[in-house]
Amino acid sequence: WDLQLWRVRLEDRYEDALVRTQVQKQAQITEEARKQNAAVRARTQVILAEYTKNKTVIESTGEAQVYELERAAKANAEEAIVNIQADILKEVKGILKFNSSDIMMNEQELVEYQKLVMLHSHTSAHFVYHTEGGKVEARNVQATRAITDMRRLREL
Repeated sequence: WDLQLWRVRLEDRYEDALVRTQVQKQAQITEEARKQNAAVRARTQVILAEYTKNKTVIESTGEAQVYELERAAKANAEEAIVNIQADILKEVKGILKFNSSDIMMNEQELVEYQKLVMLHSHTSAHFVYHTEGGKVEARNVQATRAITDMRRLREL
């Protein structure tokens, strides 16, 4: 049975009660939608925080691995350089002899030779050789000249 009433007017108090009921129902629906919206936002924030945490962990792990690899590569390269230098020194020690004799350099002389070669390889290195008594010594030419000039001035 479908019953339609047309142009029926109820008392004001009934109409006000119906309006209040409809407003309360709409307020409940709106509040429920707000609660659902807040719940979705909270879940989204949790997912975002988890994503950010995972991203930070992954980036930190990657940076640590890069650091480890770079340090290992540098250490391996330095080891190779030291090994090659040691091999070269063995060869130099076998080749270089004093005054065309069979006397080879001892360890201290070899270190001194290495120091002089290193100084010679620098374009700004200036040094003097003192060969008195078989001793080879490297000195800074500019400092030596300054000291010598000061001594000469004092003597005058």
